[in-house]
Amino acid sequence: MKQLLTVQNKLIALVVIPTAFLSVAGFMGYSSGQMTQMMTILLWLATATLVILGIYAIRTISAPLDKMTKWSEALAQGRHEVVQLDNNEDEIGKLRITLEPVAEKVMVHSSTLSNLRSNVIIADNEDMITYANQGTVNSLTELTEDIRKQFPDFDVAKVVGGSIHRFHKNPDHIRKIIQALRPGQVHSANIKIGPLTLDLNAGGIFSADGERLGTYVEWRDVTREIEAQRQSDIMNSTMTGMASNVIIADNDDNIQYANEASIKNLTRLTDDIRQQFPN
Repeated sequence: MKQLLTVQNKLIALVVIPTAFLSVAGFMGYSSGQMTQMMTILLWLATATLVILGIYAIRTISAPLDKMTKWSEALAQGRHEVVQLDNNEDEIGKLRITLEPVAEKVMVHSSTLSNLRSNVIIADNEDMITYANQGTVNSLTELTEDIRKQFPDFDVAKVVGGSIHRFHKNPDHIRKIIQALRPGQVHSANIKIGPLTLDLNAGGIFSADGERLGTYVEWRDVTREIEAQRQSDIMNSTMTGMASNVIIADNDDNIQYANEASIKNLTRLTDDIRQQFPN
């Protein structure tokens, strides 16, 4: 603002001083030819002065603004770059000083999210992904081959900027559920992508005033867990239904499983067994 006032004052001077000079010259009886010559000289001087003022404005206003713009863009991308301004006492310099603590807090949160083992994605209110932590990038890179079995054009590099509903069969339904979440509420679900099963926990991101700022999604690949549970269920069902007595022990010979037939027969034989093994 101070720079703008300075430039404004100089522009006013460019108008007032020549006008006053010509008025004095006319009062002193200069001829029209002399007045025209003086006017031409004054116009050249004014033009040169305007060029100098333009350069001054660029150096003192546009350049710092350009630096602040690049600083903001870098911050949005998770990079905290040091901004050196020629003058920290003007409005632009004071703005940078005011925003510096905010930038540091943003970088702390960004660094924390980036280093989490959990996979985290953040989207704006339009459900467009604005951030994916390193865990997400690493996991999606490992799963790319399986994801492409259903989505051949999938590209990890294009995840940020895309929709969080890309893998949903009914995006509108999920969108309504997520948009309806209040602070503290979480929506959990499993989705199938080709041979994969992903476990999702989604919640809203809110300001201190309760304004909705976007959505976060924490996710993990549970394909192996679900398959292991399925195999275990099959094993339990098979063992339970067998007429034979089946007992399973671990490597330390501790019994981990006894099917229903074993329990029934051991119960029936308890009195006979206790004659030799009272306990």
